Amino acid sequence: MDTEGISIYDKTRLLEITIDDIVKYHGGLCPGIAVGFKATKFAAMSLWGDEIPKRDDFLIIITNKLPKCAVDALEFITRAKTRGNLIIENTDKERMDWSFTFARKSEKTALNVKLRQNAPKQRLPKMDRDEFTGFVMRSKIGDLFDFETAPYDGKNDEPNRPL
Repeated sequence: MDTEGISIYDKTRLLEITIDDIVKYHGGLCPGIAVGFKATKFAAMSLWGDEIPKRDDFLIIITNKLPKCAVDALEFITRAKTRGNLIIENTDKERMDWSFTFARKSEKTALNVKLRQNAPKQRLPKMDRDEFTGFVMRSKIGDLFDFETAPYDGKNDEPNRPL
């Protein structure tokens, strides 16, 4: 199971946030917490590399079809919602939407991240909620997500979301 946390600065204070911290905040471990944790970790590694990100440097775009549990994971790690750096787009999709756009505001770079289609569609019907959560937590980050860079000029505060 992926237990390594995410290092992040909250202003000048360095935090090490683990999945256990998010579980305590949310009240339990579920697929949304697992996917939100892994997606944020993937974005931090991709956009910041070896640097430690700052909470205020994140801009995150999601749809209203992302499970609320995943939003809790994003919020606990980045405080994007609290700090006005979370954009929720309305969509008429009927199914859950496991896609995220993460932007690094200071460098004007962005990444679209989406749970691989074969993860939820092929595995979720064969697994119950706890089994799927375990599958996500055991999986390597690179095996869970499709991603692409997104154009982001930093001027309109919103990168493009082609996913």
